[in-house]
Amino acid sequence: MPSNKHPGFIRQVNRDRREVRVEIRPFTDGASELPIAEIEYPIGDDSQNTEIRLVEGRAVWIEFIAGDPRRPLITGYRNPNTGNVVGMRRWNHDHFEINADETFTINAGAKIALIVGGTSLVLTPESIAEIAAALSVKAAVTIEGGVTQTGGDMTSDGISVQFHDHTSTAPGTPTSKPNSA
Repeated sequence: MPSNKHPGFIRQVNRDRREVRVEIRPFTDGASELPIAEIEYPIGDDSQNTEIRLVEGRAVWIEFIAGDPRRPLITGYRNPNTGNVVGMRRWNHDHFEINADETFTINAGAKIALIVGGTSLVLTPESIAEIAAALSVKAAVTIEGGVTQTGGDMTSDGISVQFHDHTSTAPGTPTSKPNSA
């Protein structure tokens, strides 16, 4: 009974059904139809809620469930000895969704590059500081607590907070609304 890992190839993929037909020499030599292999998903990945992209033609490692050569199980990709990328981890798929119940942290030492439809945003420590310094909000803002402002004037509807004046008709009477500077 075969029970060790065997080299094989992905020959056909049905993404909706998670069915993969595999070639496993010598077990499939001369077969009119290649067997359907199960995919071994890592712990934490639910096969109904996530898909691992399997590429036709790629070399894989295959074991047999309970040693039965009619029940292949893909355990992972085989590692090629040439043409390997070094220093980069990539996930390739149609769509990605990341769900965190509370916090999702991206910790990058130098930069984070977001590229969407040819437009890019590169975040560096310096650019994050610049964005924070030049932050402009075009919506209602509610602030609870004190506000301290230094190094310039504030305006409200075009009226300077520091340099406006008021009109008064007699000493001790209420002042008017602020006049624009």
